[in-house]
Amino acid sequence: MTKKVLITNIVSLNPGDAAILLGMKCLVEAKYGKDAELIVYDRNAAAAQKYYDWCTFKQSLFATPSPNALERWFERIGYRHLIERFNFYRLCFAQGLMKRELGLLARMFTSKATCEKIDDYLSADLIMCSGGTFLTENYNIQSCLYDFRFSQHTDAKLGIFPQTLGPFKHPKNVQQLTASFNDFDLLMVRDQASKTHLTEIGINEQRIHLVPDAAFCIGHFITLPTRTPNAKDTMRVAVSVRPLKFFEDGKEELYINSIAQLVTDLVQQKQAEVSFLSTCQGIEEYWSSDDKMADRIVDKLPADVKSAVRVDRKFRAPLGFLQKCVEFDFIIATRMHAAIMAISCGIPAIAIAYEFKIAELYKNLGLQDFYTDIDNNMLQKLSAAVDKIFTPEFEQDFDASRLAITQKSLTALQYMPD
Repeated sequence: MTKKVLITNIVSLNPGDAAILLGMKCLVEAKYGKDAELIVYDRNAAAAQKYYDWCTFKQSLFATPSPNALERWFERIGYRHLIERFNFYRLCFAQGLMKRELGLLARMFTSKATCEKIDDYLSADLIMCSGGTFLTENYNIQSCLYDFRFSQHTDAKLGIFPQTLGPFKHPKNVQQLTASFNDFDLLMVRDQASKTHLTEIGINEQRIHLVPDAAFCIGHFITLPTRTPNAKDTMRVAVSVRPLKFFEDGKEELYINSIAQLVTDLVQQKQAEVSFLSTCQGIEEYWSSDDKMADRIVDKLPADVKSAVRVDRKFRAPLGFLQKCVEFDFIIATRMHAAIMAISCGIPAIAIAYEFKIAELYKNLGLQDFYTDIDNNMLQKLSAAVDKIFTPEFEQDFDASRLAITQKSLTALQYMPD
């Protein structure tokens, strides 16, 4: 019997999340067969379908890419949450009617298209919240909480793909997450810190499974590109940067200045060619494009350095980004999935930990010397890591870590329900 699987709460316009989606797709097909029906409920489905034709996208029930005039008005006066709450209860009421085979009556409360989405939830065998990092109080997580509660009123198995989440301090968030997660069939997290954050809100640790990011499994199912020979014998370095809008308040100038000095040192002392390259660029529908941060950094570079530096502005889907990664000797990565995808195809990645998820990832890899926090020692740590990646010891440890985490990412298959 063909399985019907929904993946919810994803923003695929961030190509890092698209890499997670590709990994989740590989896992679903490996577990349930290539004929499994996979539907992705995205927060901007129309744009996601434009960029990724290898999945079927539908618009999230609880998050819209562009609020209507009434929603904008309520938002201006500080009461948009009332509209969102009303929408949640309206959809739950329609869902209840449809469960009682009163679909025509449900149409009095919502549209035909929305009823078809509700039917997807009711007819799904498995509803899985996407992996990633969005269940954190740096963001508004209410739309996710509504989706969890809505999903609980179905007969589907429920779960989350590997996530970094928490900590949770707001009492309302704690109450709703605890009620939902205690009812879920499968909880996977990417790191020990996230597991601790769940146990702190009352989730039994025996129900929580540590599994690496789903993007790591891509290389098991798809042949990845390998490093391009360097004909010019010139060090080629990619640098992934990002805005720090939600993170590291007050440290953005320190971050910019440190990256600018590192790039200057790479060019002047090591005669490197540097490209600013990110997993998050070139999508006009997305709120952020990292080439804008790259431009701010390039503006600070000495004139003689700029000639050896370029800013790459091209959008690349996950496999395209992997293909680009192998042109470089290593990458300095602020975006976590820039690091993950580089590592997956054998390219060393030195990471900048703007969030605890990156520190946890590198601890799991056993590469603690190859990431840095954003602090006054950031430049020194990055420079030391650059020197270490050219030692024989690093190459051996790096390859072992890369292969081990790829294999461990496949443990998701043993936890996914039959």
